[in-house]
Amino acid sequence: MDYNQPIQTLEQARAYYEAMNCSSFHMTREEPQRYEEFRSLRISEWTLQQWEREYMEKGIASLTNADTPVENLWFLHSQLADVVCSLFSFRLLAQFYEATLQLQTRLTPFDRLLVAETIVGRGEVKHKSGLIFRCHQMLRYGLAKQYADLTEKLVSEPFPDNEVNSWTGDRTEERRLQLLAKLERVRAACAWRIWHYPQELLSRLFSKSGD
Repeated sequence: MDYNQPIQTLEQARAYYEAMNCSSFHMTREEPQRYEEFRSLRISEWTLQQWEREYMEKGIASLTNADTPVENLWFLHSQLADVVCSLFSFRLLAQFYEATLQLQTRLTPFDRLLVAETIVGRGEVKHKSGLIFRCHQMLRYGLAKQYADLTEKLVSEPFPDNEVNSWTGDRTEERRLQLLAKLERVRAACAWRIWHYPQELLSRLFSKSGD
């Protein structure tokens, strides 16, 4: 995407939209002039949602592709999580869970921590961000529990007490423990039924729900 070129066609608009991770926030903040041109095309909400879904499907394929460089995986996962949370699609949430499940064996311990933080949500618990809350809001309690359990598994191994991450300057074990404490607050905020309903019952209750 060449940001020096004005957006005049749907093809250019789509390339710009995807380059901005399908986010109006990023478009207004990073390339406001291009965003005004994008808006002037009056692209329908239906078309934008189609682009988002196709962007997600391509992204999930990249996430599970063995040729995707390992060092790019956590960031790609974080970007895609933002989009999947905005779409309110159970199908994509479930696909993204399966992709994350496959992803874990390829990640470094610190990148596993970053992915776990994405699942739980990077904002304060009261803002209800992240994949667990999105599943809960869509009444997908079984999937919410799966995401929570996966989070715990991703960071099950402690880091050395004196380890400091050279990139962030954080004490890594302290950050892991903070995440686990936050996970418990998320579980509490999502209500007891998510964690105690039998999975078989949850499947029967919500198996007829749509995308």
